Amino acid sequence: MSSAKATVYLRGICASPGLARGVLVRLQERVRTGIRAPSSGPSDSASLRQAIDSACAELTALKQRARDSDAEAMLAFQIAMLQDPVLSEPAFTAIAAQVPPEQSLAGCDGVADPAVRFRR
Repeated sequence: MSSAKATVYLRGICASPGLARGVLVRLQERVRTGIRAPSSGPSDSASLRQAIDSACAELTALKQRARDSDAEAMLAFQIAMLQDPVLSEPAFTAIAAQVPPEQSLAGCDGVADPAVRFRR
């Protein structure tokens, strides 16, 4: 069995320069229905802490392999953001209060930074 592979050139406005290589996979869009269960407390807090710690460990490993100071600085910044309690404490507080995840972002409406407001 053979598959036809062709080079496709797309034109448009990109967010940053680069090259895309690999297989294109079209994902099916799913519509979420129903109400999500509220956070279950300690297990969700532990899962979030584990996810933050795991991401920090992976970024630290990447930083150690970085070959230039710009890449190292970007990775260090990402690690610092993950470790910043000002950014993570609202999530832990929402989990402790059993706020459903989709409601926990409601506080982002008053944030001055449009990028943060957009994430809601």
